[in-house]
Amino acid sequence: MEKQIYLEPIWKIHVAYKELIASPPQGYRFVGAEGVVDKVSLAVSRRQLAPWLMAQAYSLAPMTLLKAYLDRFIRRPPEGTALTFACNHLVFRREPWVIELGSVSDPIGFSPHHFWRYKSVLERAFASGWCKKVLCWSEFTKRTVLASLDCSQFRPKLEVVPRAVRPRSFTRPPRDRESVRFLFLGSANMAGEFAARGGLEVVEAFLALRQRSESLELTIRSDLPPDVRRRLRGCPDVRVIEGVIPSEELERLFLTHDIFLFPGYYSAWLVILEAMSYGLPVIATDVHSTSEYVNDGRTGLLLRAGRLPDGHGELPVTGFIDTQRKGLRTPDHQVVADLVEKAGLLIENEELRQRMGRQARYEVQRGRFSIERRNSVLKRILDEATQEAPEG
Repeated sequence: MEKQIYLEPIWKIHVAYKELIASPPQGYRFVGAEGVVDKVSLAVSRRQLAPWLMAQAYSLAPMTLLKAYLDRFIRRPPEGTALTFACNHLVFRREPWVIELGSVSDPIGFSPHHFWRYKSVLERAFASGWCKKVLCWSEFTKRTVLASLDCSQFRPKLEVVPRAVRPRSFTRPPRDRESVRFLFLGSANMAGEFAARGGLEVVEAFLALRQRSESLELTIRSDLPPDVRRRLRGCPDVRVIEGVIPSEELERLFLTHDIFLFPGYYSAWLVILEAMSYGLPVIATDVHSTSEYVNDGRTGLLLRAGRLPDGHGELPVTGFIDTQRKGLRTPDHQVVADLVEKAGLLIENEELRQRMGRQARYEVQRGRFSIERRNSVLKRILDEATQEAPEG
């Protein structure tokens, strides 16, 4: 009989967890439920001003922590739940739970100030007998947990769960012209992420590469700042798709392009692994945990980190911080130059592109990022978490 795991988001269920719901470890099933607040957050996140609004709210208060306290009174796991699987937030109800962390600061909010002020809340919650495991998205996340928290009371609970996306079976359609096609995707979950994902650098690098060769194309699926939209107006071989598109259309983009670009200022494992699953080599900025997903020289190429600091002490800056957002108003010319160089290598060497793409696809199908590997690790963790008796 399958054990029921309650997948509890802090706001809305992120698209990344659809893979987990669809392909859970053997013997388990994941269920989720969203309330009115979650539906409102979904609507707000699609607005262009969403990052600015988030920055203002999270600078004023530890919003994620406050929401978790509120959920103590308004949320309950569905009947028959064996364990709550908390997505980037704490659980203050007296029930067994595990937490999955993208960043050590996520359960507090995005502000480093709030994190250092309230990190003792994390330490107590993780040490509680009700918290069975602290699951990290990456080795990088685990290192930052160890560096920024007192883990003496819960270190054995720390685990790294491999990321995974489903393998794809596909046939690439015939091409109507000989060219090298680049693909850049903005966030499907949050509007206003063009600059944070390296969109300005992509535009500048492509225009520079276009001066060397006319057999290049760029597709941008993202909402755009008005000045970028004006600059690209009339640019040859640049296609812009604004707004969220159906999954079938997104798949078509992956299948009709050659190189995936993500010169961003934070790690985005899901979109990187999705590109890899379609056999695309990835060019990405070497920040945070990105090097754990892109094997430099094997499945893609890594760019040197840009001008922005990688963190506040041991705490990585990955979210909606005003100082970071203001620094993204102009492209980082170091990243642009590096992107031009690395993209040039793949433009000129088709065999290298294809070899990297094949290796990237293998890592998703049967390698480090396969669902089989993730489920093997996660099943052991869930077995341990659900077999232990709750403690006070």
